[in-house]
Amino acid sequence: MSQALDPLAFPLAGSQLIEASAGTGKTTAITRLYLRQVLGHGCHPLLPPQILVVTFTHAATEELRDRIRAQLTAAAGFFGDDPSADAHAGDFLQRLRDAFDPVEWPDCARRLARAAEWMDEAAIFTIHGWAHRMLREHAFASDSLFEQHLVSDLRPRQMQAVRDYWRCHLASLAPAEAAVVIDWCANPEALYQSIRPLLGGGERPDTPLPPAAAVAAGRRRRAAWLESLTAQPWVAWIAEFREAFRAANEANQIDRQSLKPANVEGWLKKLEAWATASEPYPLDLGKGWERLTLEGLAGAWRTGEPPRTQLILALPELKAALARPPDDGRLAFFAHAGDWVRQRFEADRQRANELGFDDLLGELDAGLAGEGGEALAAMIRERYPTVLIDEFQDTDPLQYRLFDRIYDIAANRPETAVVMIGDPKQSIYAFRGADIHTYLKARSACGERRHTLRTNYRAVTGMVEAVNALFAIAEDRPDGPGAFRFRRGDANPLPFEPALAAGRDDALIAPAPGCDAGQPPGSAPALTLWTLPEPDDGKAPAKGRDRDAMAAACASHIVRLLNAAQAGEAGFGDDTGWQRPLRPEDIAVLVNSRKEAALIRQAMRERGLRSVYLSDKDSVYATPQAAEMALCLRAVAEPDDPVALRAALATRSLGWTAAALDALNHDESALEAMIEHLRRLRRVWRRQGVLPMVHDLLHGFKVPARLLADPLAGERALTDWLHIAELLQQAGRGLDGEHALLRHLLEAIEAADDQAAGDAHQMRLESDAHLVRVVTVHKSKGLQYPVVFLPFATEGPQSGTGDAIVRWHDDEGRVRVSGHNDAEARPAVAEAALAEAVRKLYVALTRAEYAAFVGICPRKTLPDSALASLLGDRPGDVQPTTGHWVIAPAPDAGAERYQGPAETPATQPGRRYTGTPRVDWWIASYSALRDRRAAVTTAARTETVLADESTPHRSAGAATAAEITICHRLPRGAATGSFLHDCLEWATRQGLRRLRDDASPLARRVEQGAQLRGWQDHASAISDWLWRVIATPLPLNDDAGAIALCETAAQVAELEFYLGASNGAIERLDTQITAATLGGAARPPLAPGKLNGLLKGFIDLVFVHQGRYYVLDYKSTWLGPDDQAYTPATIQAELLSRRYDLQSTLYLLALHRLLRVRLPDYDPDHHLGGAISLFLRGIDAPGAGVHVERPDPAVIDSLDRELGHD
Repeated sequence: MSQALDPLAFPLAGSQLIEASAGTGKTTAITRLYLRQVLGHGCHPLLPPQILVVTFTHAATEELRDRIRAQLTAAAGFFGDDPSADAHAGDFLQRLRDAFDPVEWPDCARRLARAAEWMDEAAIFTIHGWAHRMLREHAFASDSLFEQHLVSDLRPRQMQAVRDYWRCHLASLAPAEAAVVIDWCANPEALYQSIRPLLGGGERPDTPLPPAAAVAAGRRRRAAWLESLTAQPWVAWIAEFREAFRAANEANQIDRQSLKPANVEGWLKKLEAWATASEPYPLDLGKGWERLTLEGLAGAWRTGEPPRTQLILALPELKAALARPPDDGRLAFFAHAGDWVRQRFEADRQRANELGFDDLLGELDAGLAGEGGEALAAMIRERYPTVLIDEFQDTDPLQYRLFDRIYDIAANRPETAVVMIGDPKQSIYAFRGADIHTYLKARSACGERRHTLRTNYRAVTGMVEAVNALFAIAEDRPDGPGAFRFRRGDANPLPFEPALAAGRDDALIAPAPGCDAGQPPGSAPALTLWTLPEPDDGKAPAKGRDRDAMAAACASHIVRLLNAAQAGEAGFGDDTGWQRPLRPEDIAVLVNSRKEAALIRQAMRERGLRSVYLSDKDSVYATPQAAEMALCLRAVAEPDDPVALRAALATRSLGWTAAALDALNHDESALEAMIEHLRRLRRVWRRQGVLPMVHDLLHGFKVPARLLADPLAGERALTDWLHIAELLQQAGRGLDGEHALLRHLLEAIEAADDQAAGDAHQMRLESDAHLVRVVTVHKSKGLQYPVVFLPFATEGPQSGTGDAIVRWHDDEGRVRVSGHNDAEARPAVAEAALAEAVRKLYVALTRAEYAAFVGICPRKTLPDSALASLLGDRPGDVQPTTGHWVIAPAPDAGAERYQGPAETPATQPGRRYTGTPRVDWWIASYSALRDRRAAVTTAARTETVLADESTPHRSAGAATAAEITICHRLPRGAATGSFLHDCLEWATRQGLRRLRDDASPLARRVEQGAQLRGWQDHASAISDWLWRVIATPLPLNDDAGAIALCETAAQVAELEFYLGASNGAIERLDTQITAATLGGAARPPLAPGKLNGLLKGFIDLVFVHQGRYYVLDYKSTWLGPDDQAYTPATIQAELLSRRYDLQSTLYLLALHRLLRVRLPDYDPDHHLGGAISLFLRGIDAPGAGVHVERPDPAVIDSLDRELGHD
């Protein structure tokens, strides 16, 4: 028998249970008990580090800490000499102070003030945070390691163990067995989803078998089962019915249009073939299962009764038996896979010295169960004599076992205090492991030591009484399972007890749906059930149509209410009059899923009403932005893949139209510029991480401006983009390379719909603006809203009966583990899902402060819904039992749009500069100077750089096929050039001297890149070619002779530079470079202009040889079909036509400036070696495809001065 909670008389000793209904002040009760414990009122006084408070989220710990600190501070003032505190003191503080002698009040005030100051050290933790601290502080006693890395997401390591199992046990299966297993789980991801229930703690199947053995055992069981079914005299029964049906047909007793004899004969032949088959197989009669029954035949029989033959009587039993096949072996297979993966994962985790959040609880539990368990429990009890466990209805068996082992709940130890606070009616987190049966076990352990909080301070009286009436209908039904479906006979461990209403002074005043214009508003009913008209044929409406209609009706009514508020006709008032109008942020629409949220948000969007969506179950990886991010990351990781590039550009966020993409296909310069932009982003990714790269990507393509131009959905999309980028930045720290992070993202996207989102992955609130809230019921728990809409209340519960493995409770409350088709498990799992759906409905309705609107859709799931569980299969026909709730037709879905108040935007548009810039400052590059044309895209601006590929010069001589090596046969274009550049850059970063001794790493790198491009057959030849590039002596055309790159003293790859320029004349630069390079030969001139800003670029390679510094640029240009095409003349012609002389001279100038500040004794005559253009396809030509330029150092100095260097 429970008793009403009196916070002053509550015993702070032993084990106690507080059941606090929604809105009854649970947190206030906790702070008051904490206050008493600090003062030692009825107990021994304790300080904050000695009082353990456990809750389930970080946000809740912070809220509790702040609330307790505020209560301690207020109480300290009240006990002290602060006269202002007296005015705010409530009845509780008054009674508490009266319990002490006035002489003690100053000491009490000092104790309370000291406790308030100590709250930063208070022992207020999440369950996992507390377990982590216990493992660290009691490492010896718990037999745990001193230093372990806490990892928030161990799924990638689990997935690796699953892939290992797949390779070890499934790759070698015979084709027949493999086909069966593939039917159970098509890939490692599907296997992981199937065995996830077995990877944690708890019960497991006790018959694990390896894959082949599991398939064989399943076949034997299935064959025996089918043989038992076919053992009946089906042939004789068929002949009996066939004769009876023939006679009735001849006697014209049958309506042949309703039941065609040809169809009947077809069904009988199918059944006959099944019964006489040498190898049993499943039987499917289609509509024959319905027509070959007494009811089915009666509908086609004109006169007399249909024949009651043995076949007609046996077929329903046969159909039911076929619907309950024996386990086909998958349960034993999944049990084997689960055990193997769990052991492999544990070994890998321990080897890496890592801990997941659930591992924290498991390790502490193991420590308490070990040899030193009692000593560890005693140390924890001594450290925390009092523990307050908040939200106890969300506990699971492991969490309860921890506290039970430490504090012995049933023993009711007087030297400790264990207070469990929760509301079983709000236990809705089964998908996270919460187990209401564990709560009921603790409830039983506490016996009579149960206390209740029943007075609702949140809602108006009408709202409380309406909810009471709704649940009382089911509770009072004598032959039913009770409101919360736990009643079995006379026993009901979870009864519904009506809440008491403290009431509010104000009320919602609004026009009723459908009232005439100008009719004065009145006090709105607290609870309104909306019904949609049923179709004329009595059948459920087409899938989704009823939900669309209810969403439209709900959105229209919200808009009417808000527009009425603008006209002064809807808002909140009391006996004294109007207080304030209804605002969008006063309204919450509660939904079950992201799909429902999308429906209602779209309906509001069509009516000009903005909303914000919040869920604690939906992962940000399940959003469209995650898929767009994957496309963009692939494009950046592989910038030379044109398919990946176009897929990224075509995303909604980057916003390229089909016309723009088609134009890109026909503009080689634009394509090369875009590819170079992606390469630059990849360099940012590699050097700084994925988050800075995503920021550059978004701003380069003006994504924020494009998204925020959509006032209804843009902010949500941008929030998700940035959230995903932050998560990837964190994940990237433990992953090697871009493709590993991309795979991580793809796996997260694939898993997003199959598991609850962790705290880090939950979608964030995109705005604090005044918007309608669209919130999942799970996320709304603990929150409250003035007005609540629940448009999809008649959706059926998600039972989980389709899962490969299910955990369920039998009638005794014991946990059972079964396969997906277990006949005993299916109804139990469905019943548990319906019971939780009823509790979800209770949570949803008790969020409302003033009014709630609930939609009833006439759909197939209606009889299985929580509302039907309370009100019967036809909730819309129930007669309300109180005047505080009504049943009415759903309001018309009109086209009225929201007429919101004129708001001053939080940010004003920036002023535009309309004058003429006094300084023409810009960032230029070699190609910008060469082409002197506008940037091809917003993203690339003027940052285009060298595109090596050009229209090739043809060799004068013909070449035989044997003379054409791989370097001449690889495709032309930027993709090939980037691949070769990437391989050579990688080789330089690895160390060319090291590759000289062992070239196998280069071969592996080339093979990986070649496979991505479909060149795997040529990987070995490409590797040999690039090795020749590294190892072939290159002529330097000076006294240094020739040198192979792998023999050079030092190398730096992809050296980035920025050269300052101040009003440099481009014509004079061009004149000096032309005179100093390529023998002064004629070449295309540069357009005149001024250089004022920065010159930027990347040098492929800088190396040192004999004290001289050289710049080298790789050219993958195709000049002809064989080595003979790479003569000095053809190379020079290519250099002239593409103005590579400009590029090499600018590279030398950049190196000149760098060496001047880095080398104390820098002398350009001695240190500046020259600029090398290395044509990779000509490495086997007589001159090794090399051209070297070494302009006079005086020319370099002159160019430096021209650019404005002091």
